[in-house]
Amino acid sequence: MKNSLLIDTHIFLWLVLKIRLSPTTIGKINDVGNLYMSSISFLEIMIKQNNGKLPQFDIVELVNDMRITVLPYTENHAIHHRNYSPTNKDPFDNVIVTVAITEKLTLMTADKNILGLDIPELNTINARK
Repeated sequence: MKNSLLIDTHIFLWLVLKIRLSPTTIGKINDVGNLYMSSISFLEIMIKQNNGKLPQFDIVELVNDMRITVLPYTENHAIHHRNYSPTNKDPFDNVIVTVAITEKLTLMTADKNILGLDIPELNTINARK
């Protein structure tokens, strides 16, 4: 999807909490035509909220306010799911990478494990630059 961006879970959280994102990165997000996040990010955030690792907030309201389209995790994603980084202990990363590749979206992340992947089909933007 041209002029579209899939944001990693932590990028969404950094936007919500207004931390760690440079003006350049915020500009890239603002300039994109379509902003997406995976429904798996919802699950990841809910788990962290339930474990007390994140403050409680209404994720649906924030996503709507930020005009983010949530992509459901589909059977097509599941069929194409692979363990892209066997050394990475975060299963959510592999799902988000699968969604980015399957949907042909550029993934914005600051995750070194994802940024270090050598996958020709995966386009990433380093959120720290």
